[in-house]
Amino acid sequence: MKDFFAKWKDPEIYNITELGIGTNPRCRFAGLVAPAEDTHTWGQATIAFGNDTHLGGNTRAPCHIDSTMWFPSLELDGKVVVEKGKLK
Repeated sequence: MKDFFAKWKDPEIYNITELGIGTNPRCRFAGLVAPAEDTHTWGQATIAFGNDTHLGGNTRAPCHIDSTMWFPSLELDGKVVVEKGKLK
C-alpha cells in the first residue's frame, strides 16, 4: 500500500478515514468486495484511508481505500481490543 499511496503524490491519501471492528457473530467472512458481510464479521478489523467528504469530513483526497483484515490485532490507547481476530 505504501507504493500505491506514494504514486498519488498527495499527503491527504494517508488520512485515516474509518476504523471499524466487526462485532456481528452471525456474519460470515466471504473475502469479497463490498457490499459483503466482511466488514461486520466478528473479530475483523477494517481501516479506510483518503477522502472522507462522503462521510461529512473535510479531507479531499484523490481516492478512498477500504481494507478489511483477516485475523487482525488492534490496540487502542494501550489496550488490546482485538488479538489475532478475537475480540477481547
